[in-house]
Amino acid sequence: MAIKRIVAFGDSITQGWDGNRGVTPWTAEVSKQLSVPVDNQAVGGSTMSGDNRDHNFVQQVQNTNLSGYDVATIAFGTNDFAYYNSSLSAVKSALTNGIDTIKSKNPHIKMIGILPIQTWKGATNLDTRNGAGYSQNDLL
Repeated sequence: MAIKRIVAFGDSITQGWDGNRGVTPWTAEVSKQLSVPVDNQAVGGSTMSGDNRDHNFVQQVQNTNLSGYDVATIAFGTNDFAYYNSSLSAVKSALTNGIDTIKSKNPHIKMIGILPIQTWKGATNLDTRNGAGYSQNDLL
């Protein structure tokens, strides 16, 4: 399959934030390496779950015309774990809903899930449980 166009959904990490400052997003390097346009729809502070009512995965998908894309990347989770303490069932439900919406809008698109990077906000290791009772290892 020849990839002609990619769309990226995510939070600040995909948008271009390294935890301290704005940086060139990883999507730019993917675009350069593959010589393919990557449309970055990521919004800082977004959650997978929807607990951030202003910015979340399902909203990003619903607000994007997916025709013409061959690949979609999905990269969320850090904010769900560290800032919103979203339940694992809420994260799973939102992921399922978002994937179903992507497939309904573009049944031929390929999806790539990118696991969340580790966060040390309120955690000393990947087994530290958040306010919702799960660890980052559980989330992964």
